[in-house]
Amino acid sequence: MTDPLPILAGIVFRMGAPVNDLMARIRAHLSAEGVAIGGVCQDSIWDEASGQKTLVVREINDAWELPILEYRGKEARGCRLDPQAITDLSHRLDTLFETKPDLMMINRFGRAESESRGLRDVFERAAMEHVPLLVAVREDYCDAWRAFHGGMGLELPMDEAAVYDWWHGLEIQRSTVGEPNADIPADKPRTVA
Repeated sequence: MTDPLPILAGIVFRMGAPVNDLMARIRAHLSAEGVAIGGVCQDSIWDEASGQKTLVVREINDAWELPILEYRGKEARGCRLDPQAITDLSHRLDTLFETKPDLMMINRFGRAESESRGLRDVFERAAMEHVPLLVAVREDYCDAWRAFHGGMGLELPMDEAAVYDWWHGLEIQRSTVGEPNADIPADKPRTVA
């Protein structure tokens, strides 16, 4: 018997790589197959008020969007994530679990999550409720991703076929075994570290 496929998957990408486009193609393809997907995507937009590019997070079915960066002046440096917006986003994502998605897709596991902040609670809930989760993980956060999932996750290349192989493997596993990761041996971690 082979080991069960992990239900948490991170697409590893280099800074500047078109991972948002890849996630959009994957989402469209799996949705066309009838997969019920919940989650968010990230877009960079021009903000007229600040005269700068900013980030918005959109619910993948376009139900809502939320700016997630603070404007702290043109000379500001460092992390501009708005903590209040991230808290709001976390609550909004929490409600998506009520719809019982087949798959959750969230645009990033990044700096905030590597520091036990950001959307980490959403990722933990996906693991605890056995909801498959697909995220993008910038390569410099891979160690933090591994520490987070504690054996319940894996890293995928920036390749659509690899993602589809993972997803279809999970579907086969669920049809033959039942609940994902239900048969993980007792000595393997069952919760997120």
